Amino acid sequence: MTAMVTELVAAIRAARPHGPYRLGGYCNGGRFAFEVARRLVDEGERVEGLVIIDTSARNARFRLLNRLAHAWARLAQLDGWAEAALFLNMRDRAEAALRAVDRRPPRVAPPSGSPEALARLSGVEMDDDLRRDTEHVPWAETPDVTRFRLIASAHVPGRYAGALTLLVSDERRSLRSDLWWLLVADRVEVRTVPGAHLNSITEHTAEVADQLQACLTRAGHAMRGQ
Repeated sequence: MTAMVTELVAAIRAARPHGPYRLGGYCNGGRFAFEVARRLVDEGERVEGLVIIDTSARNARFRLLNRLAHAWARLAQLDGWAEAALFLNMRDRAEAALRAVDRRPPRVAPPSGSPEALARLSGVEMDDDLRRDTEHVPWAETPDVTRFRLIASAHVPGRYAGALTLLVSDERRSLRSDLWWLLVADRVEVRTVPGAHLNSITEHTAEVADQLQACLTRAGHAMRGQ
């Protein structure tokens, strides 16, 4: 993901060398938009608007597990996508344990086996709360796409010293309305859009567009007020 974020930042700055910037992304694209915003702020630029659509920051709770997976992957000489699969397996086990403590049955039985087996199993174990929506994806699931989704699903967001707006589809199931983004961002505004994960931006485009326009208008007012 780091290399792709670097490419995205370079492309953005080639078209617009300096901010302020307005960024946004849907699903995995939201993770990239978030990391691009972090990178631009670290480089001294201003991000006046960041909109993330139906993207979870659930992995922010498992930063230590991510470090452990990275250390194990180095010892086992695993590649990047196998490391991502290993982390996802560890995360799923941790979440299953937390649900057991809460006396709630786990949604998915955690996989077991060697790191290589974990990689194969976790290749189709994307975010649990999106699995129902992604059973009938409208694109071809090639090995490259699977690996991309795997690495994106294993993304652990860093701290962002700024605000973001989160658009969440009506049918998105979560224990938290902010989808865990308050763990990493200073301020999070949550807005709801109709539909489910896959059809919120295809069958409810007018409502999503209205929300995006409201975000852009507010960012413009904030810009003029400074």
